[in-house]
Amino acid sequence: MTWYIDRGPDSDFIISSRIRLARNVRGYRFPNRMSPEEARQFVKTAEDAFMQANRGMSSRYTVVDLNELAPEERLSLAEKRLISEDLLKHSDSCGVVISRDEALSVMLGEEDHIRIQAMAPGFDLDKAYQEASRAAAVFEERLPVAYDEQYGFLTACPTNTGTGLRASVMIHLPALTELGQIRALIENLQKLGFTVRGNYGENSQATGYLYQISNQITLGLSETDLIRDLQQTVRQVMGLESQARQRLYGANQAKTEDRIYRALGTLSYARLISSEEALRLLSDLRLGVETGVLPQLKPEEVNRLTISIGPGTIQKAAGEPLDTTSRDRLRARLIRETLENAAAGPAAAD
Repeated sequence: MTWYIDRGPDSDFIISSRIRLARNVRGYRFPNRMSPEEARQFVKTAEDAFMQANRGMSSRYTVVDLNELAPEERLSLAEKRLISEDLLKHSDSCGVVISRDEALSVMLGEEDHIRIQAMAPGFDLDKAYQEASRAAAVFEERLPVAYDEQYGFLTACPTNTGTGLRASVMIHLPALTELGQIRALIENLQKLGFTVRGNYGENSQATGYLYQISNQITLGLSETDLIRDLQQTVRQVMGLESQARQRLYGANQAKTEDRIYRALGTLSYARLISSEEALRLLSDLRLGVETGVLPQLKPEEVNRLTISIGPGTIQKAAGEPLDTTSRDRLRARLIRETLENAAAGPAAAD
């Protein structure tokens, strides 16, 4: 299942779930201390260890040479969250292995030697953890992974030591944000040991009311406990958002519907649109889907649009670099065509 194509549990709140596992290998310096030659040697060793584990690996995964990709293709991978911004900046000395369904990626030579991330649509941290754990087991069986009996998995950043696990969900919180309650929520979550970031992770802004909630603690608890704590907390946040939506929609039904339909109208007819404006309007569209105002649309259709309109992905689809105006024109056309197809579906005819 691909997180931005398929529909998952609680998709009226949760766009995707992600598990990231950090692993390092004894005998190698941490990536930030490696020479370019050491880094390339490590990447090759890790790629071989993973891809040669069994005969089925080449049918499930592909090694991506970032140096062979055009800049817009590398940017597209970051927009799909298959690689990080840090890996994007240091692509000459890093590597990546990606599953063919794009549900799992392995970043090699980023902050840690090995960073495995598995994603699932909707609220399904358990499934993502199962996938990430299977990939981690391959490396642990074939490479001398750095592990301490007292501290657990050793990582480049002490805050990841222990399980090396970061569990996160991408959640849509338009009502809590609009009602001015998001700052207090974030402060409370931080006190409980959770981090709230923008939809592209660390140092990013919450574009389109999308937030990432993840665990801060990695030491002293098991992977199961960390995931369970996050699940319980996210369920409470979903309850708060549900109550906020009832207040927002109940007190201002006409205003909320007007906002949703204005977003639909703009996206349905615009000939030029920037990625920032499109993401903001898609958030209103998502609210329309989640509240039942737009029954002709499905959450996964909004997800696909959200992922497919970034500058890199737009240029990749075009097959060539584009200037800003050309990107805005192609983005507007893609959105119009997607919404036209959705309107022509069975739900719209009922």
